[in-house]
Amino acid sequence: NLELLLHWFFGLNVETTLVDTKCSSKSIVDWRHLAREVCSVANRNNKKKIGGPGHFVEIDETHLFRRKYNRGHRIKGESVWVLGGVDRATKEKFLVRVDNRKKRTMWPILKRHIAPRSIVITDDHKSYKGIEGYLQLDAHEVVVHRYSFNNPLFPDIYTNTIESIWRPLKKLAKRSGSNATIDLYIDEFLYRSKLQLEFGKRNYGTKFLRFMEDIRKVYPGPNKSIYKR
Repeated sequence: NLELLLHWFFGLNVETTLVDTKCSSKSIVDWRHLAREVCSVANRNNKKKIGGPGHFVEIDETHLFRRKYNRGHRIKGESVWVLGGVDRATKEKFLVRVDNRKKRTMWPILKRHIAPRSIVITDDHKSYKGIEGYLQLDAHEVVVHRYSFNNPLFPDIYTNTIESIWRPLKKLAKRSGSNATIDLYIDEFLYRSKLQLEFGKRNYGTKFLRFMEDIRKVYPGPNKSIYKR
């Protein structure tokens, strides 16, 4: 349903879509779920490492919220964390939900997303200690947030770029509930960010055409394969 996809793409809420389209709430939710699945598949098929020689890559992790369970119950200690990184020059980024902030969890993810020879900047969380060798970095710089939000001796050492991502991500992701839907909302946020990088804040028609092209690649028809699902 093109009208339902347009409403989702332009950020209209479910209540507005109910009034405008006269569709059932189930149909609206189902189509929005499909749209986010397209974002997820497109992200996986177009993934590339960020950073590289001479590039500053800011790394941070954030606590989104406590995970919701059936009937709205919340279980103490079950938290949702996201690990992210952004290339300061290109604004390319990655975002991955993680079960915890331990070294054995985060290091392999960073290895998959950050190119060797990058200059990585993190806070002083103990899990990042020694990461420069594992990632083959040119440098690993640290900001100690309890003292300052940047390095007073080296003004280029800060993590403000990645930290600015968390507020809009949390605003979008708080609508989700289960593990699966949390991941899809994160994928939606990342997909929209990529469209904005490529086409700018406006150019809405061009961005929507790209989205429709990605739908075709995800669902190309019987016995066809474009994007791996």
